[in-house]
Amino acid sequence: MKQLLFFLLCGLVAFGNRSVVGEEITLANQFRTAESVYAIKLISSRKPDRAKQVRGQTTYEIVKPLVETKATRKLGETIEMRYFEDGSIGDSFLYFDQSEAKYSRDWKYLARMDLSDLGYLTESPTEKTTDADRLSYYMKFLIHSNAEIAYDAIVELGCISLSVITAHKETLNPEILRKCIRIHQSEISDQVTLYPTLLGLCGTDDDAKMFEAEIVREYRVDEEFRLVSGFMTGYLLLRHEPGLKFLEDHKLLKQERFSERYAVMQSLRFMWLYGEDRISKDRLRQSMRIYLDMPEFTDLAIVDLGRWEDWSISDRLMKLYGKPEYDNPNIKRAIIRFYLTAEATKPKDANEPLPAHVVTAQRHLKSLREKDPETVKTAEEFFLMPKEMPSK
Repeated sequence: MKQLLFFLLCGLVAFGNRSVVGEEITLANQFRTAESVYAIKLISSRKPDRAKQVRGQTTYEIVKPLVETKATRKLGETIEMRYFEDGSIGDSFLYFDQSEAKYSRDWKYLARMDLSDLGYLTESPTEKTTDADRLSYYMKFLIHSNAEIAYDAIVELGCISLSVITAHKETLNPEILRKCIRIHQSEISDQVTLYPTLLGLCGTDDDAKMFEAEIVREYRVDEEFRLVSGFMTGYLLLRHEPGLKFLEDHKLLKQERFSERYAVMQSLRFMWLYGEDRISKDRLRQSMRIYLDMPEFTDLAIVDLGRWEDWSISDRLMKLYGKPEYDNPNIKRAIIRFYLTAEATKPKDANEPLPAHVVTAQRHLKSLREKDPETVKTAEEFFLMPKEMPSK
């Protein structure tokens, strides 16, 4: 499955207490796969005290069994967790019990939820639910009094492929997404990236103007790239190539912070993978080539351009190799691996003539093996052909 969050959160980011990499451990998945699910309440908690070498601890009491494939707990039984829960006595939670966690009950098996909110799980989409109904269901929970549910809904949406969302974009509610942006804009959290991205699929010209204003405003250092990255991606989804020119003029070609330039790079990668030709491949390559003039980004850009098969830069990279501002191991190895990637695309049939880019790569590799054999050897030892993100 092409996962929006998998990409937007840089691949290997833990989203709260549940990972969005691989099998998504959302609340609905936990509810359906747990051997037992119990409604519990907080009855006591103790803060950790390092001076006294006292660990935090929280005690819960089972109020009601909800799912019992295998009865493991009794009504009124207490459960102790070795951490401090910052809540009030009587606060309600769901407890997902798994046998493999018998001796290490990790906090990720808890969800703050009242019984009145249980319908979110019991009525949640199944594997048989249509894509349109799945989108519609989680969209209505993006704004909810229970932050755990609102959070889980955006995770669920983030696990749906962009092609599916685009095919059913009429189910997206732009007003809800605008409200979510306003609610979460002051937060420094992973999910803020996805709201403007989804709005980019269903928004209006006014939304594009709002994105422009957000992109060019001055960001606090602690906000970093996540917030502006979402606005950039949504903006490109709405404005296509003219939007890309705007990002180049206002971010790449001006003296901007590393984090904001990196946000543009992430948006380029997103559009390459999921943009469905809203921006041509050649135009995206053109933008990525700008980073070759920025030594702090050069190695990253070379990897992407190799993955995107932009063999036009082969001779240019050879001229950069070893220049004072580019004379660092990361850039050198990236250049070598670019040539190795190009060489690896040669025809399997030995009788077929070699493409020009393969011949060029082989020529430059030969030169570098003579000029810098140790770096070439190191680059070859850990060389793997670049691949796109996993897709279903």
